[in-house]
Amino acid sequence: MTIPSKIQSYMVAAKPILTMLTGEGSRLVDEAGCGFTAQSSDFRQLADNIKRMSKLDESALKMMGQSAKEYSDREFNRDKLITQLENLFDELIDQSVMGRKIGVKKKVLITGGSGFVGSTLLDHLLSLDRHYLVTASRHASVDSTENLDFFQTGDIGPETEWSRALNGC
Repeated sequence: MTIPSKIQSYMVAAKPILTMLTGEGSRLVDEAGCGFTAQSSDFRQLADNIKRMSKLDESALKMMGQSAKEYSDREFNRDKLITQLENLFDELIDQSVMGRKIGVKKKVLITGGSGFVGSTLLDHLLSLDRHYLVTASRHASVDSTENLDFFQTGDIGPETEWSRALNGC
């Protein structure tokens, strides 16, 4: 699922939205009731939607914008998204631990460990006192790497480094 970041930006800004794209972005606009959608390359529908939106009065446009903002606040809440990610990884870790009990070895490779989501996730996972493989940007700051099976700042380049990083995943 890929959502164009501009869709989220417009929603946060409480703006009515016109799209000409196929996929999640248009689905969100439809679900939120915050604009009009056309499938990719459907320029006729886009033109019709432009005419349709241009005929709306200010209160209808404001209502679409408010729907966008409410949807964004509800669905893209930072704390909610982080909690969902943490829960997903906890579930995967629990499955991995169960797998180890029956002889299946599994490691988790985390890339982007210095970005907002990656570092938050990494901090959470490290607090669980388990082993992880991590690759992060050149500017990563991880307090302790003792629980990490593999830690590298910068890009993983040569194929041999990838092989080493992915071993056991």
